Amino acid sequence: MKGNNVIVLGGGIAGLTTAWRLAELGVPVAVFEQDKSVGGLSKTVEYKKFLFDYSAHRFNSDNPEVVRRFKQLVGKHCVHKKKVTYIRHWGRYLTYPPKGWEVIKVMPKKILVPAAFEFVEAFIKNLVKKAPKVPPCPVGK
Repeated sequence: MKGNNVIVLGGGIAGLTTAWRLAELGVPVAVFEQDKSVGGLSKTVEYKKFLFDYSAHRFNSDNPEVVRRFKQLVGKHCVHKKKVTYIRHWGRYLTYPPKGWEVIKVMPKKILVPAAFEFVEAFIKNLVKKAPKVPPCPVGK
């Protein structure tokens, strides 16, 4: 391997997506996965002729380009289901993915008050601070 080769550690969704995008840009890339199959936490495993979802197989994005690429990758295996999911947090059920107002509503005050002050402080600091100039990424040139 010479030049601008990239090694991606892990064949989960993030690793595979990264490798796919780099390959599209013409960057030589290799993916190394320690498991027998790729998919990371988003896969189905077989045990004694039974299939088990290894983790939640949910995909949420408001970005149309991300959704398009996901559908391109998954193809005919993509199943569209409109489901409402809840998670239990701080003793209450929230919709998933949680909405900001829901989290604030159920968050204990001993966490909410300091977090709110820290948020306002960071917001004000970012208003007055100039963003550093970041050189362009040489990948894909």
